[in-house]
Amino acid sequence: MAKTYNGPFSDVATGDVYTAAAHNLVLENLNNHRVPPMCSVYRTAALSHTATGTYQVYTYDTELYDTDSMWDAGSPTRITLNTAGVYDVKFVVSLGNTTGLIAGAIYKDGGAYQFLFLDAGQATANYKSGSTNVVSTGSTYIEAYFYQASGGSLNYNVGLTQSLFSATWIGQAS
Repeated sequence: MAKTYNGPFSDVATGDVYTAAAHNLVLENLNNHRVPPMCSVYRTAALSHTATGTYQVYTYDTELYDTDSMWDAGSPTRITLNTAGVYDVKFVVSLGNTTGLIAGAIYKDGGAYQFLFLDAGQATANYKSGSTNVVSTGSTYIEAYFYQASGGSLNYNVGLTQSLFSATWIGQAS
């Protein structure tokens, strides 16, 4: 998916016959351009961030959609960007009441963060979200990390609208 294909008519000469193979190539091109690699996962079970003052990787347990085998339940923290290109990466987290600093980050291949947000805690539960573009050469993985400094354990709310992590291919990298 989302690869560059040669056009099926690039070598057509006058008198050539339109074959089933050429027709299938046209369909393959249309299908591959219509459905880009994309994945979205979320949590259905409670998750507690017990270590105050540290970043903790967020784990997911349910796949909403996945068109390129990007998420594996055996590695529940990761979305793997299997097709080379540029991806729009988004995350949403709903935190319980917080009294200290909260932060979130997207890490690429376990290295430095690609995106970071920082915010002061709030007396009521609140949503935090972020997005960034990540370039993949293929087999790049990303993870969402969250930080809290409330002084105690903090629970993340769960559900599709409260703990979403997604990646959508938006084009080839130049």
